[in-house]
Amino acid sequence: MTSDVTRTGGQGERDIEQAINALKKGAYLLKYGRRGKPKFCPFRLANDESVLIWFSGKEEKHLKLSHVSRIVSGQRTVENLTRKAQLQELELERISKQLKEAITIAGEETAKCKAAKEVIKSLTAQLKEMSETTNRNGSRMKESDSRNDNEWVEQDEPGVYITLTSLPGGAKDLKRVRFSRKRFSEKQAEQWWAENRARVYEQYNVRMVDKSSVGVASEITN
Repeated sequence: MTSDVTRTGGQGERDIEQAINALKKGAYLLKYGRRGKPKFCPFRLANDESVLIWFSGKEEKHLKLSHVSRIVSGQRTVENLTRKAQLQELELERISKQLKEAITIAGEETAKCKAAKEVIKSLTAQLKEMSETTNRNGSRMKESDSRNDNEWVEQDEPGVYITLTSLPGGAKDLKRVRFSRKRFSEKQAEQWWAENRARVYEQYNVRMVDKSSVGVASEITN
């Protein structure tokens, strides 16, 4: 770099001229060394533009520009560092937004999963009830086949099965009352019969006779 470098004019040449003049007066520049962090050091260009002078601590160092074989572009100004920090903030904001969206989606999926479990639970209960009904209907058909067409079974409530028979003249008779072991103990069955006996006779239009001999405990079924 010498003062007799040909300058053809233009904004670029004027900027270079101003930079050289400023560097001759001295300026703090960010210096990148082989070790340690980058730091600002005072730099000055000799008046004959042949030597670059800078201070590292109290020591003055020199670099002959004639020995410079190549110039590699590096950090231009501190503004680049600020711009980099701004870009990092924008990236952090973008990632935070994505994280919030992911959390929201996860919450929605969890709610959907919970609702699906409730539906499955309800369907399972319905399927179980249908299976029990089918089994009861099958048992009823077998009983009718093994006995006669004048006998059938009514489910008064879950776990309570009443066997009825038809009598001449259209009357009905109560033959037995059975209770599911899964729902009733022997004592609970006897208590249920004592509390519901009159209602059963009236509801199923059975002749009101003394049926105290009906042994509910012996009629408990699986």
